[in-house]
Order: sequence, then C-alpha cells, then structure tokens
Amino acid sequence: MFFYLSFLLVNPFLIDFSKDASDTLEIFKDLEKELSLSSIRQDIHTLFLEEKNKLALTDGEFETIYGHIHIRVSKGIDQKFYSHETTKGLLKINKGGNQCVVTTVDLSGRRNPGLIQQIYENLTESGFNGYLYYRIGGFPAPTNKELRYAAVPYSFKIFLMEEARLLGFRYVLWIDSRLIPMRSIEPIFSHIKKHRAFLVNDRLMVRMNFLSFGLENLEMLLGINPLNYPRIATPVFGLDMESSCVRQLVQDYYTCCENGLCFLSVFPEEHVLSTIVGKYSKEFKYLYQISPSTFKYLWHYDKDHHLPESLIYAVKQHFYFYGVGAKSQYMLKELGLKKFVKK
Repeated sequence: MFFYLSFLLVNPFLIDFSKDASDTLEIFKDLEKELSLSSIRQDIHTLFLEEKNKLALTDGEFETIYGHIHIRVSKGIDQKFYSHETTKGLLKINKGGNQCVVTTVDLSGRRNPGLIQQIYENLTESGFNGYLYYRIGGFPAPTNKELRYAAVPYSFKIFLMEEARLLGFRYVLWIDSRLIPMRSIEPIFSHIKKHRAFLVNDRLMVRMNFLSFGLENLEMLLGINPLNYPRIATPVFGLDMESSCVRQLVQDYYTCCENGLCFLSVFPEEHVLSTIVGKYSKEFKYLYQISPSTFKYLWHYDKDHHLPESLIYAVKQHFYFYGVGAKSQYMLKELGLKKFVKK
C-alpha cells in the first residue's frame, strides 16, 4: 500500500534541469543527455506493473493496456531537441495584428520542416492578418522552468502558446503542423475573441484510456471526475491568453505538469486540458454548444491511401484545414496546396 501511495505523489517524468533555455541552443544537447541518463523509462514501466497488480490483470489484459497507452506516455523520453535545423521564428503575415498561429515540427523525422513554409504561404494567400510563431526542434520554455517538464508527454502546446503571449499576442491558435490552412481562419479567431477559447469537443473521456494513476491524480488535483466530461481534440486549439479564466487554466496546467501522473493516458495533454476545462465549465463553451454548423468541416487528414482524392474532397467541402499524410507531407511542391486556398 505504501508503494502505491508513494507513486501517487511522485512525478515520473520530472528531471532536475535548471539551465536557462535562453542561453544557447547548445542547452538542448544537455537536455537530451539529461533525459537519456534519467530513470523515466524504468519508472513508467514500474507504474504499468503496479497497474497490473492493482487491477489484478491477466497477462493478456496487461499487454492490451500496455500496448494501448505505453507508446503515448513515452513520447517525451526519446525526443531529439538539437540539430543544425533547431530554430524558432516569428513571421508577420499580411498586415499583422494581435492574433498568432503557433506550431512546432519535432526532429524525429515524423514531420517535414517544410510544413512551416507551407502554412505561412497558405495563411498569406488566405488573407490572414497576424503572425506565425513556430519552433523546429528545441522546447518552449516561457519561464525557463519548463525544460524540467520536457519528458511530460505532449506537454509543449500550452508552453508554446505562453511564449506567443509573452511576445505580445492575446489571441493564440495552436495547429498541428500537418494541418495546412485552405481558407480564411478569421472565423476561428472571431470565435476565440467572443468565447475566450476554441474548443473542439469529442466524445466523453472513457476509463479504458487512462492508467489508474492518471485518472486518480486528475480527480485529486482538479476536484472533478474526468469521465463526466468530453475530450477536447487539439489538432486545432485556441485561447484568449489574457482572459482571466484562461490564466487560471494555464496555472492549473502547470500544476498538472508538476504532478506528471495526470498525463498517464492515451491522450495525455488532451485529457489534462479537457479536465481543466471541465473544472471551469461555467466559463468555457464547447464548439458543439455554440456553432457546430459553422465549423462542421474543420479538418480533413490525408491517410496516404487516396491522394489526390482526399485533397479534392477537402477542397470541394471547403475544409478549413487539409492534413497532409506521412508521405504527402514530403510532396508539398507537387501538391501545390497554395493554389487551392479559398479566399
């Protein structure tokens, strides 16, 4: 029992790393080394074994849970932060303004760095007035303490949005770097300005997608049962960063990052954000509660099976974003996505 309770109080992802992220890009080499020397991988495995014992799982049941969740919660461990491509940038689009799109491309080879330029070109073509803030590699650290959380799975989105806020942007929209804008995204920013957030709701969160530690720590920290609330899908996710309720959301998010165990689920950061939004449900509204028809065709991902059919479909249906696939993301020149932008 003591072993179990002790794990409830220990963040398995936390690393002792206090160097200033603004010093030099070389700092990311040190961060990679620190992660490689950590015991995070072993600690996570131990948590899964404890889950097996706690729930008296058979070997088959354990393998199912392990295969379902482990790969997701381990994403932060083997990250590559530094290479000759590591950079960040802020690009003005058309007239500029106080609204900003943010995105990242990691150095795992899963994303083509050329996606940044494609997003920029399509935003420009669509008539968007604002900025694009991006990172290739590295890790966002708006207060310099975030590097300690680098192994917390998928934790970086809010940190990147906070960096944009500190650059002076109030209205910030995160998009997955595979999502290429295909029409004006001004309606999305109008939604953020009116409702403080752009929250794409999915189905209710379900027990099978959590380790017990994740579910119990979320409930303990935030005071609500996550399973009573929908999961927010974050390929596209926007916030009014100066709104008082959003400042509280960000504060709670940092609390969850410090805890770490909250992120033990199939959708680590989405489940955490979804539960925080649930906590402040009187302040936030989900997309389906406000204007489901306006954003009915929000994104369409290419699965690399039916190109160019999927692109033609996305264009005909006037999707806001077209998600390039693992292969098609390296065919940007051939696809010529800018010419399909609906003005």
